[in-house]
Formats: sequence, C-alpha cells, structure tokens
Amino acid sequence: MSTKVQPDRRRHLLQDVGIQAVGNYVSTFARVVRGFVIAGILGPVEMGVVSTGNLLLNYAQYADLGIAQGLNREIPMDLGRGEDDRAAEWVWYGLLGKLIAGLLVLAGAVAWAVSPLGSGQPEAVRLVIVIAAATSLVAGILLVFQFTAKSYTDFNGAARMVVLLAFANLVAGIVGARLAGAVGVALGVLAASAIAAVYGWHRVRPVHIPVMTRRRLLELIRIGMPLALLTFMGFNLENIDQVIILSLLDRESLGLYAIVLQAGGLLTLTALSVSNVVGPRLVRRYAESGSLEAIADLTWKPALALSALLPLVVCVSWVVGPLAIQWLLPEYISSVGPFKVYMTAMFFLGLNLGVSSTLLALGRHRLNVPIMLGCIVFNVAVDIVLVGWAGLGLQGVALGSLATYFVYWLLHTGLVRWYFERDLARVVRANLRIVWPGLVLVAMLGLSAIWGRVGTVSPGTDALFVIVAAVVAWLQGRRLLPEIGELFGGQK
Repeated sequence: MSTKVQPDRRRHLLQDVGIQAVGNYVSTFARVVRGFVIAGILGPVEMGVVSTGNLLLNYAQYADLGIAQGLNREIPMDLGRGEDDRAAEWVWYGLLGKLIAGLLVLAGAVAWAVSPLGSGQPEAVRLVIVIAAATSLVAGILLVFQFTAKSYTDFNGAARMVVLLAFANLVAGIVGARLAGAVGVALGVLAASAIAAVYGWHRVRPVHIPVMTRRRLLELIRIGMPLALLTFMGFNLENIDQVIILSLLDRESLGLYAIVLQAGGLLTLTALSVSNVVGPRLVRRYAESGSLEAIADLTWKPALALSALLPLVVCVSWVVGPLAIQWLLPEYISSVGPFKVYMTAMFFLGLNLGVSSTLLALGRHRLNVPIMLGCIVFNVAVDIVLVGWAGLGLQGVALGSLATYFVYWLLHTGLVRWYFERDLARVVRANLRIVWPGLVLVAMLGLSAIWGRVGTVSPGTDALFVIVAAVVAWLQGRRLLPEIGELFGGQK
C-alpha cells in the first residue's frame, strides 16, 4: 500500500485546512478590528494596561503542568490504536487540571493585589490583573474543548469556538472600553470566554465522568509537561519582547508594540491553519504505521507550501499595515518601522509551524526544549544589546525577534530533517530549498532600510516588493502544482 497521501485524503485535508483557515481568518479579523478600535479608544498608555493583563492571561494557561496539552497527543494516539472509550475519558482529566490551575492563579492574583507589592500599582492595573486571573480559569476550560475537538478532527466545531470567542470579545471589548476603559476591556474578555466555553461544552458533549485515577493523571502530566514547556517557551519566544519592553522602556511602549504583535498574529494564520489540521493526522498516521516514510508528505509538503506563500503575505502586509496605522491610528505611527521588521521575522516562525507536530509524533519533542530555551536566552541578549545599549527602541526589539526566529527555524527544522536524512550535507541542502524565499524577503527588508523606507509609510516601494514576492511564490510553489492538479483532477 502506498504511503503517499491519496487524492481522497488530500481532499479531506484541504477541506479541513479551509475550515480551519476560514475560522482563523474570520476570528482574527474580528480580533484585529477589536484591537484597532480599542487602541483608538484607550490610547497607548491604557493599551499598555490591557497588554499587561493579557500577559498574565497567556502565561496562566501553562499553570496546569501540561495536563491539557497532553490531550493533543493522547486522544489521537488512543484513536489511532482503536481505544475509543479511553480516548473519550481524557477530556475530564483536562478539565480537572484547568480547574485546579485556574483557582491557584486566581488566588495568587488576589493575594498580590492586596499585598504591599500590588498596592503600589494603579487601581486599574490591580483590577485588570485579578480579572485576567479569573478569565484564565474560564479560558482554560475553553482550551480543553478546543483541543478535544481538534483531536477528534472536528475542525468545524473548533473553528466555531474560536469565531464565537472572537466576536463576543469584539462586542464586549469595545463596549467595555467605552464604559470602563482598560478594566471594561478585561471584563469583556471574561464574559466572551464564558460564552465560548458554554458552546464548547455543548459541542464536545463529554461522556459521563469516569473514575479518574492518579496513575492516568500522572501519565498525562508526564506526556503533557514537555509539551506545556515547549508551548510555554514558544509563547516566550514570541512574547518575551513584551517583558523586555516593560523592563527597558515603559508601559506606553508596550501599548505601541501591541499593534505590531496583533499584526504578527494575523500573519501566522495560514501557518496555524495548516499546522492545526495536519498535526492530528500526522500523529495518528504515525501511531498506525510507525514509519517515517508514512509521514514524510505531511511533514515537508506543508512547509514547502508555506515557504511559497508567506513572503507574499509579508510584503502585502508592508503595504496595508502602515497605511492602516497612518489612517486609523496616527498615535501609533512610530510602530511602522517595528511593524515591517516583525512581519519579516514571522516568516521564519510561520515556516516552523509546517513541521511543528513531527517531533511530537516521534516522541522526540523533549529535544526541542533546550533549543527553545537557548533561543529565548539569545533573544533576551540581543534585545538588551539593541535596545539597552544601541538605543534602537522598538525597532531593536523587532530586529531581535527577526534574528531569534531565524535561529530557531535553523535549529528546530534542522533537527526534524535529521531524522529523515541522517546526513548533515543533505539536511543543509534540503532546508535551503525551503528557506530561500525568506532570505529573499530579508534582502528586500535590507534594501528598504538602505533606501530609508523601513520606518515610513511607503506603499509605492513596498508594492514593488509585492511583485518580487509573487515571482518567488510562483518559483517555489510550482513544485506543488502536479500535486494540486492530481488533487482536483482526482487522478490516482
């Protein structure tokens, strides 16, 4: 039996990617609109308060010791082995982990708010922190339902949860900003998360509560802890810049950079859509076959497609993003330079998502821990040099991300490639065939810097780069044209 992805499988894969992509794009469009409107209502200073609460909310999702993250592996693996009843019970372990972790985070936030450490902060900051801690419990429960739906390949349900959360957040966030500033925005996030969690329960419909054992809970922690550590490091890889900004600059600068980070999240949507759909399939197929050959297509063809598409997306963002900032948020015009640099950096981070599940399937995901840790230390060191010593401000922060994301891609994808090639020269050649469009993108950014256009709104120059990126997309993507033709032509 051929190990290649058959046309009917490809159609299902393409359909699920489409569902995931539509859900991601619609929800992120709502988040971007929300972000721009709230940024305009609050201004950079209060936006910095909102970003501080978001930092806590995001960090709190790792307080469950990886119990929820473990669902991403254990449910598909049990389904692949035909143990459906066992797979259905895991959701309760995820809910238990999130409940305990959320209560601990909330207790810690309240203790901080009433302690001497918190009493020196403005009242709005203390309230936002406590509300964000409460939200972390509800958002954690929602995350369990999303993981469960994806593990069962219910991408339609998972996408609906994301879209519902985004639109509820849009309405509640804007209303909250109008009525109560940063505190109102935080309350809006709490309300939106609760609405989406109720829908998640309805969609997943967990079976009756099983007799939960400590052995299985510890097993899930053992599996999930490295995954949580990896996602925690991945979060820091993208968001350690915010900590650096608070340390070396100020809360207003954090508010300015929030626009850049939101745009970066928009840019990675395509990569995330591919990763979210391919990941469970890849894990399940490896569980069925135990063969590297069986997952080769699901590892490298998504990465090849992303390497063709992402430069074009980046260059389009260079045109659209600065114009949107200039027209809608003139207070944030100093973010244009960091915006262009950070969008370039996201190519390498997005490209990595194409192979994000392979180490997990192989049971080698722990090897990514020292890679990520080293990259985070590298990022902090580069930021300190560029921001603290060279005085490059937010543009230095974005340059630090560009250097770090490239190094991370080099090490992580190199490790994945090693398992397939087992020869350093072949690893280098194969990865160069994937990454060269990103190197062209960096070269275009360098030209823009030489011409003095990086920090300016320059749609004419950036439109020329869009044309170059379109040529790059064709040159790289034509390798996939026979595959696409077979998919839609139905040829075997």
